[in-house]
Amino acid sequence: MKFNFSKFFKKKGKKFGKPKKTGLLDPIGAWRIIIIVFLSAEIILIALHVYFFHLLRADPGAFAGVGETAVALKIDQKKLTETLSIYETRAGKVEEIKTTKPNISDPSL
Repeated sequence: MKFNFSKFFKKKGKKFGKPKKTGLLDPIGAWRIIIIVFLSAEIILIALHVYFFHLLRADPGAFAGVGETAVALKIDQKKLTETLSIYETRAGKVEEIKTTKPNISDPSL
């Protein structure tokens, strides 16, 4: 006597059957929504890139700012010489530290 498992579980009703897949619970439907959203976003981005490419090709100055000019930078000579003298004194101190031997006393004496 063979026992048929498939008939046994089918008799139990909906409890052992496959759940209904509706809306976002359906894995295939969820993937379909994800793919449609990303493909539509990609198509929109490609269309925008093509539009801006043709716009810039027709008029290269379309996105250039109006009135953008370089401002000449004026350097205060007094502050510059003060700063350079500070760094020169620091460099002199570093060289002095490099050349002098440290005075280490022998603790064993």
